Amino acid sequence: MFLPSAGYLCLRSTTVQTWLTQLIANNLSESLGAEIGVGGVDFSPFKTLILEDLYILDLHNDTLFKANSLAIDIDAFDLDKRVVQLHEVELQNPFINLKQYQNESYLNYQFLIDHFQSDDTTGSWKIQLSSLEILNGKILFKDENKVDSVDPTLVNFNDLEIVN
Repeated sequence: MFLPSAGYLCLRSTTVQTWLTQLIANNLSESLGAEIGVGGVDFSPFKTLILEDLYILDLHNDTLFKANSLAIDIDAFDLDKRVVQLHEVELQNPFINLKQYQNESYLNYQFLIDHFQSDDTTGSWKIQLSSLEILNGKILFKDENKVDSVDPTLVNFNDLEIVN
């Protein structure tokens, strides 16, 4: 009885949770060939997950995504049906940098899709989201393969910045 209780208490420690999350991020970084970092974590099993100072670099070592905080409020988690129901996802100060580098035919996040993509659709998960809140966000899109010959009084969809 003592060992399971001690294990649970250790897993509830933000220090242990952060250490485990950083270990997972390091392993994922090695697998992807791109750096992923997490500064802190607070996890309450099957209820909430908060990641602080989260970032993902692309294969050119440029920022693909970063956020001061990613908070996920979990409604339901069903292993048998492979369903995750999220009540709310909140991003604080997110920065999303979408880029198509010169002489490349894909956007800088394609390596993530390729890594997690599976041909097996029978075992796929269903993720449902009720609410997404973005606080003080910024999204950049840049296509380095397009020549900027757009009239400066018009919107240049090859070099776009969206801020809230």
